[in-house]
Amino acid sequence: MLYTDIELVEGLKNRDAKALAHIWKLEKTILVHFAENLVCSKEDAEYIVGDSFMKLWANHSDFESLTAIKSFLYDTTRESCLNFFKYSRKMSEIQTIFAPGPDRNN
Repeated sequence: MLYTDIELVEGLKNRDAKALAHIWKLEKTILVHFAENLVCSKEDAEYIVGDSFMKLWANHSDFESLTAIKSFLYDTTRESCLNFFKYSRKMSEIQTIFAPGPDRNN
C-alpha cells in the first residue's frame, strides 16, 4: 500500500505499525549508510538505526510532517553515533588502564 506523507504522519501519531514499517522501508537503507560512514561498522550502524526507530515510535505523537520525522531520525542517528564513539573511547581507556602491562603484576 502506498501512503501519502499526511497518512504516514497520522498513522505514526495513531501508533499504526504499518505506517512505521513504511517509514522504515523508506529510510532504513540511507540511514544505515549514513551511520555506517560514521561508525565504520554495518552491524553497529544497523543497531543504531534500529534504536533510532524505537525512539521515533516512543515519540510518535510529536511530529507534524514527514520532513520532521526524517529530521528526527537523522538527528537521533547522528547523536547515537557520537555516543557510540564516546562509549568506545571510554571502553578503550578502561581496557588500557586495567590491561596487564610488562611492569604490572598479573
